Amino acid sequence: MFNDYSNGTGIYGKAAFGVLGESDTTYGVGVLGIGDSSDAVGVFGFNTRGGQAGLFTNQTAGDDATPESHAVQIRNLGAGGAGPDGLAIVTPFAGDTPGSNVNFVTFFSGSNAKAVGAIEGNGSGGVVYKSGGADFAELFPASKGLQPGDVVVIGPEGKLVRSIKANQTNVAGVYSTAPGFLGGMTPDMEAQEEEEASDSRAPIAIIGIVPVKVSAENGSIRPGDLLATSDTPGHAMRANSVNLDGVEVYRPGTIIGKALESLDEGTGVIRVLITLH
Repeated sequence: MFNDYSNGTGIYGKAAFGVLGESDTTYGVGVLGIGDSSDAVGVFGFNTRGGQAGLFTNQTAGDDATPESHAVQIRNLGAGGAGPDGLAIVTPFAGDTPGSNVNFVTFFSGSNAKAVGAIEGNGSGGVVYKSGGADFAELFPASKGLQPGDVVVIGPEGKLVRSIKANQTNVAGVYSTAPGFLGGMTPDMEAQEEEEASDSRAPIAIIGIVPVKVSAENGSIRPGDLLATSDTPGHAMRANSVNLDGVEVYRPGTIIGKALESLDEGTGVIRVLITLH
């Protein structure tokens, strides 16, 4: 079907599938749309009833490090430009200071489509990233066998190892349970590792709120207490201060963070605000 008028329609379909295209060949294209001017659109989806304007489904899982394994791949093949752009999300009726009710991107997971994260307006002209994780973590070279919540220190070979004694000054952070942000390695870098990334690197929380293994061996822990490494491997304890001319000070390099919950006795896991110093 072909229409050569500037505002005409080449194909119009109205049914369960208005227009259906299928390709079973390598690099084939089921539906192809071409825009031949600077303000033209190759493929345009529009919903007048508040539903979805477009839906893309990939029925076969592939390698997560390849573009081809994703449901949608966006390419800008423009040559000679100052910088090709990949994706633009426009909300023309959201105003200049969109709030949290304006979701630019929402991440869903599972058969029940549970929201697990979002990028939304912050009410002051910017955006905010929301996630279940509450800490900033980075992947560090680490020894095997570390577990979420472990307090870790820098080992003699530069790899992170589980803490083993009280007040270690080489403390590096805590093994993150569910980081909100994770840096330090890309999937391509993981593929180059001789070992699995989980065996040779660990996500270490360096700032933010994270569950931490703690011990009451130096006394009960209360919210606001500063924490340091303990004699219990991988656990933090209440830090000891030293009085210098009437001023309570702590040994530099030993503080992991501030307790946000209590522990009366024994060992356990509490939330800690990581503030290394």
